[in-house]
Amino acid sequence: MHEAWAKPRTAGKLRLFIEAGDTMTILQIVGQLFAVLIAIAIGAGPASAEAQVPPLMCRLDPRAAAMPGFTAAEVVDKPAPRYPSDALDDWSEGWVLLEYEISETGVVRGMRAVDAFGSKDFVASAMRAVSRWRYKPATRNTVPVEQFLAQSSVLYLFTDSRPEAEHGEFVTKYNRARRHIRDNEFDRAIQTLEKALKGRLNLYEAAMGSFALALAYAGKADWPHAVYHIRHATNDLDYLEKQLRVPALALQVELEARDGSLLEAMCAFKKLQSADPARAASDDSVTKMNARIEAAVTSPSPLMVDARLIKHPLFDEPAVWRHRLLRSKFSFAEIKGDVTSFRLACVGTAHEAPVDAETLWDVPAKAGPCILRVDGAPDASFKLVETW
Repeated sequence: MHEAWAKPRTAGKLRLFIEAGDTMTILQIVGQLFAVLIAIAIGAGPASAEAQVPPLMCRLDPRAAAMPGFTAAEVVDKPAPRYPSDALDDWSEGWVLLEYEISETGVVRGMRAVDAFGSKDFVASAMRAVSRWRYKPATRNTVPVEQFLAQSSVLYLFTDSRPEAEHGEFVTKYNRARRHIRDNEFDRAIQTLEKALKGRLNLYEAAMGSFALALAYAGKADWPHAVYHIRHATNDLDYLEKQLRVPALALQVELEARDGSLLEAMCAFKKLQSADPARAASDDSVTKMNARIEAAVTSPSPLMVDARLIKHPLFDEPAVWRHRLLRSKFSFAEIKGDVTSFRLACVGTAHEAPVDAETLWDVPAKAGPCILRVDGAPDASFKLVETW
């Protein structure tokens, strides 16, 4: 991770006020969600050959991938990004996740921002900086080759960054939304929090607001948007209130599973094990759910994932759905709405094509870790079928 630093600040800070009753309300909402265990969608087709499940990789790391003869690219020169002046004036923090290819000569190309939090200026600054990075190219059997999938996260924060609130307008909106959630007024909470997250924020405010939004969307059973926000809330647990970290991770396990992101669900459970070993080891609904997820992942039967495209608020691009493949073959079914095309980006190869319901796509054995990106209109949906 590359960090962009700025000058220290001297303004006073405060913790977001959380009453004991509010914490109980959050735990009750999580408990209600876990009261009904999800049914992992496994097809009823015949069993295939013995499943060969790769080791759990919670972060894309080509160096750890089982790709015989392949050595991942290594950065050798990375100019620092510039902290946007408006964000400096607003005391705003944020981060940007970028994906790109690295050519046989070590040049970054095909860059795309896949997630971000904070000002759009952060995205532009990060893309300008990373586009100038230079790499020692990847090799296969010592011969330089293109690496089709690389990621970098650019973090913008102040040297005295702390998990405390410092923007009064955010605190006002957050406390108002907290009351809406407590009263099950989820639409009002969402409206208030989405406005709050467009303003001046530090990373603590971003994490707290994102967790509240995840709860509100979960209350409406809107799993794609709930997943989007719970990932932002748990991106760096150090910026989330301590008493909310375990509930947030428990909620993420549920939401990731409901949204079909089984690998991310298992990774959230792994983080939960680190944060609270006693709870993760106990025989509660979270542990049972993780066991069911692992059984689904290792099953020889087809794996069915319900997908819905959503538009990122910071990017002027079509709606998108992203998914880390767990198996070597995939196809699309039950396409509804404008689902236009997909790009399969693997460390060792890449492919783009229109989406159709007839083709079975087979990923090469030496492709390495893969991310599937599907583009189209907001709220378009389909089923992804993964097989061995």
